[in-house]
Amino acid sequence: MRQINFVIGFVIIFGLVLFSLENPTMVMIRVVPGSLELQLPLCIAMIGAMGFGALLVWVLSVWGEIQSRFSKTFDRRKIKEQEKQIESLQEDLGKYRLDLDKKKQLEKMQDDLERYRTIVEEKRLLSSADDKA
Repeated sequence: MRQINFVIGFVIIFGLVLFSLENPTMVMIRVVPGSLELQLPLCIAMIGAMGFGALLVWVLSVWGEIQSRFSKTFDRRKIKEQEKQIESLQEDLGKYRLDLDKKKQLEKMQDDLERYRTIVEEKRLLSSADDKA
């Protein structure tokens, strides 16, 4: 990777040197019309403009990175809150399952009790019928 960076940097600097040699003409740059004027070689003005543009791109990328970090921090907080909520809901689910199991056992016991009462009633009816006969 370092070799690639070196080659890219070398090509850019070589291009800037060739650009500077080909454009030595002096130009007038008016920063503020009427009060601030600069006379520079065209190559220096162009390289300065490129440098200023590169600086603006770098500042914007840093700003984007800062926003991304804030967003990630917010997302992490939100994930932690959701994990806590999931744990709470899982505990509630466990309680509800226990309650449901207890309810099923109670219903089974009620069915068994009803069958027992039916059997006892049938035996009582049979024994009373035998007593009458």
